[in-house]
Amino acid sequence: MQLLFEALHALSDSNASATIRSVMAEPSVQEWMTFRQVALTGFFRSVSRGVKAALAASQPGRTVWMGVGTRSPAFAAMCGYDLTALAAGDPREAIDLLMPKTYLYHRGFDGLVGTVARYCRVLCDWNRGEPGAGAGTGPSSLSYDGALSAVKALFGGLELPVCD
Repeated sequence: MQLLFEALHALSDSNASATIRSVMAEPSVQEWMTFRQVALTGFFRSVSRGVKAALAASQPGRTVWMGVGTRSPAFAAMCGYDLTALAAGDPREAIDLLMPKTYLYHRGFDGLVGTVARYCRVLCDWNRGEPGAGAGTGPSSLSYDGALSAVKALFGGLELPVCD
């Protein structure tokens, strides 16, 4: 998706959140995000159907449960997972176990904050040097705070927990 690629590589502190909100509202970006969810759901349903059919053919009467280890539910949709669709429908092709990463250590904040920090670091790296050229070597036109505003906008107003 060229439009999203170019937007993510041309961010600055002054335009980060507005650019993300604008590009995510574009119909072509929405269609691409929907395609990702439909394709990923179809893939996992095909794997589940194939494994269950192979087991039924080779060992009648035995069952197997299929599971998918997704990102945390907060990030699942952005990663292409539709958790409801994966678990619904025909039991021969549905996913029986959803095993999202829940980041239980440090009250769950490390995983959430760590994931957001990695998104911010990548955006800062992508905005070094020539816009749209990938990670450059020059100074970033995007500070960590600017990247954080972009990530918050990307997730529709994400608010991070405050630890005292």
